[in-house]
Amino acid sequence: MSEPFQEIELTTARGTLTCRHYLRPGAQSGIVWLGGIGGFWDGPARDLYPRLCEDLVFYGLTSLRVRFRHATNLNESVADALSAMQFLREHGVHDMGLVGHSFGGAVAIQAGTFSPTLPKTIVTLAAQSQGAEGVGRLPEDCSLLLIHGKADEVLHFSNSEYIHALAHQPKRLLLYEHARHNLNEAATDIHRSVREWLIRHLAGRQDLAHRQAV
Repeated sequence: MSEPFQEIELTTARGTLTCRHYLRPGAQSGIVWLGGIGGFWDGPARDLYPRLCEDLVFYGLTSLRVRFRHATNLNESVADALSAMQFLREHGVHDMGLVGHSFGGAVAIQAGTFSPTLPKTIVTLAAQSQGAEGVGRLPEDCSLLLIHGKADEVLHFSNSEYIHALAHQPKRLLLYEHARHNLNEAATDIHRSVREWLIRHLAGRQDLAHRQAV
């Protein structure tokens, strides 16, 4: 059985970036998925990333999962996220979301403040607050969903509370009582919440654009 994605390499001024592309032909909305400091393909909440990437194709959303070149360097990882966003933009994506776990949450927020593509939504999972202090500079219409476990043994849930306090509306903070850093304990609810959020804030925008064009 073939994989639901195409593994691609993006040539950038800083080096070669490896990504997994879940293509929805003609998609005008897309998502960049960013992992944690380990730099591997593993994602949180029991395979949240690959499962949602594959599922959301049926809602008109194309996805690009990023494997950081230097997964402990915030500036380099933000550059990777911006390169991934530019790739989607060159392939017809106008409305964009970013999803980041742990270190990747700070990367998503920084990339969102720097990108000329103006992301429409950002989702962070067990995010670190270091590097996310500029969340208030996200575009005015960029929504923010923060998810954190109250039993997180790596990054205390106060990191997400801090980011939430600095962010503008629309925003939402979800805390899970017994979930640890990988959020496996709340995986079922997190899958549903992230899926519904991305469909509402991205797929819904694409449907509206289509209706306006007809």
